[in-house]
Amino acid sequence: MRILFVAPHPFSSGEAMTALHSAGQAERRGAAVRFFAAPQNARLFAGQFPPARVTDMTADGPTNRRRLAALVAEFRPRAIVFCDYAILPEWAGAMPLASEPWIDQLDGIDAELFTFDHMGLEQPGCGARPARRPRQPDRMRVLLPCPMHEPSSPPARRGVPFRYWMPRRVADAEREAARRPFVPPSGGYLVFHAVSSWAWKIARGKGALYYDVLPAILESYLADLPHPVTIVSVNNGSLLPAAPRGKVRIVNRPPLAVGEYERLLAASDLVLTENCFSSTLGKAVCFGVPAVAWQNRFDAKALHGEAGDDAPLALVDLLRRSPAAIEPWLVFPLLSFDWEPHLRVLDGNSIGRAFLRLEIFGGRATSEALRGVLLESPVRRRMQEDARRYAHDMRRLPEFCDALTEAARA
Repeated sequence: MRILFVAPHPFSSGEAMTALHSAGQAERRGAAVRFFAAPQNARLFAGQFPPARVTDMTADGPTNRRRLAALVAEFRPRAIVFCDYAILPEWAGAMPLASEPWIDQLDGIDAELFTFDHMGLEQPGCGARPARRPRQPDRMRVLLPCPMHEPSSPPARRGVPFRYWMPRRVADAEREAARRPFVPPSGGYLVFHAVSSWAWKIARGKGALYYDVLPAILESYLADLPHPVTIVSVNNGSLLPAAPRGKVRIVNRPPLAVGEYERLLAASDLVLTENCFSSTLGKAVCFGVPAVAWQNRFDAKALHGEAGDDAPLALVDLLRRSPAAIEPWLVFPLLSFDWEPHLRVLDGNSIGRAFLRLEIFGGRATSEALRGVLLESPVRRRMQEDARRYAHDMRRLPEFCDALTEAARA
């Protein structure tokens, strides 16, 4: 079988990672795989597969359409998989490709058409906003990557759930080796903070100050734990400043290879992210590592009323100097809460019970919730049980190639 993955969105690192793992599964089953991808995704694929199998997209729509047509003519794929078709338009940030004539041509290609649906945009009742997505060929089938989708089959859901990844067992010696550079011999907490490259790039472009004050916020929540805390933030290598009181150690790391990233993730005591749809969040759940997805429902006016006398000085100063820098977000710095009704992946999803969604500026309530996750507590035990259940249910799902076959027959 010949499979072509199309990954046109430079901000879709999770979607590209699903394609990477799925392509690996397919290759082990004897399939030939190729990639047509935005440059950032192309670099990821070329790190795992021969670069000759990866074709870069450009900033020019006609050029991309010609390159894709040539690739299809040369490779003759039996399946074309989009990552994800719903975010294909340029308004969504993707490299230019889709046009009405091109969609008609796509529908005429002698290959099965599939799309991943990472965020639930292909689901019934997703709302009016995604109506701006491109017209979809009727014969396109939907694949639901796990994690993060619900492994069971809720009624009326569109698509076939599949497991593109499973957590491998991390031996105690390997776990200790991953922790050793960050945790003192006497013990301590290792907190993994995941920041996608698109997140820090967009934040920098907007002049957002969130990452400047984040260490102070986290220090206010974690400084009084019974053991030292080290936060390893995987970002651009220099994103976060030091915690102002020195009570929490901040370590910035540049992007890591997939294997090293997952080892560090599995060895951590807590995972933090500003993206409640992140594949890292799903992997943390499957590794049995407690995880928190930050969100912010406060604007500056509301936060002024909530911030107590114990608020970090960095936050107080930010509210005084740059109140406009505080704005609500569902996924920082990309999505507002206006998007929440349209992104259906967490609806009725058991994985939502296996991690917490907390207010980053939630003060004492957030601090107590974090303690409950890190220390032995009923909340921690419940999350661990829900995580085990999700991972168990996911193991029963088909792998990528089997899901392709099942979806094509539907």
